[in-house]
Amino acid sequence: MDADFAKQPTWKPYVPRLNSADAWNDTPIAPFPGDPNEQLAWVRAQFKDYDCPFAWLLGAQIEPVY
Repeated sequence: MDADFAKQPTWKPYVPRLNSADAWNDTPIAPFPGDPNEQLAWVRAQFKDYDCPFAWLLGAQIEPVY
């Protein structure tokens, strides 16, 4: 972001400051499947339903697509 701020310093106040040691704060991180086939099915579902490979992190309901 430093390069962006160098070009547009007015953006700096709009970026929240995070404690990198606790970036998720108290938000629990949902488990991701360990099986490679199940992982692929989850990624397919996230793109199909949410157009986002990280929807599971945001608490989205995932219906695997095999």
